[in-house]
Amino acid sequence: MLRDSLDAVRSVLKEIRPELNIYVNAVPEDFVSPSFYVYSEPVREERLTKRIMRGVTVWHIHYFPKQLPSDIVDSFDQIEMSDLVRRAFSSRNFLRSPKGEIYTILGVDGGPEEDRTHVQVSLEGQWLAAANDPSPNPDLMKEVHYKEELSQ
Repeated sequence: MLRDSLDAVRSVLKEIRPELNIYVNAVPEDFVSPSFYVYSEPVREERLTKRIMRGVTVWHIHYFPKQLPSDIVDSFDQIEMSDLVRRAFSSRNFLRSPKGEIYTILGVDGGPEEDRTHVQVSLEGQWLAAANDPSPNPDLMKEVHYKEELSQ
C-alpha cells in the first residue's frame, strides 16, 4: 500500500508542477528549491473481514518555496503553492495510483509555515489479505460452525 499510495500522491504533485523535484524520505544537503519533500507516517492496518484489510496512512507534503535574491522565502510563492496543493487533493474524493489502485482521501490539512508549506493528506486503501493469512480467531469460528451444526 505504501509505495503505491506514494505514487498516487506524486502523480498529483506532478500535475501541479511537473518540473519540480520530489524528494522522498530524505532531503539532500544540496536540494534545489522550489521542491517538494514527501514522507509518511506508519500505515495503520486493520482487518475488516477474514479476507479484506484496510489501511490508513498520512502523507506529509512539504513545499520549499523559491528564495528571493535577499535569501528570504518568497511568501507569495509559498501561499500560492499551499492553495494549489490543498485544492488539488481536496477537490478529489479519491486518488488512483498508476497501478490502478484506489485510495479514498479522508482529509487534507495544513498550509504555510515559517519557511515552507506543510500539507497532510490522509488516505485509506483496502486490499485482499494473503490467502495463507490465518483467521483472526480460528477457534471462535470453529465454535460458531459447531453450534450451527447442533441446532440443525
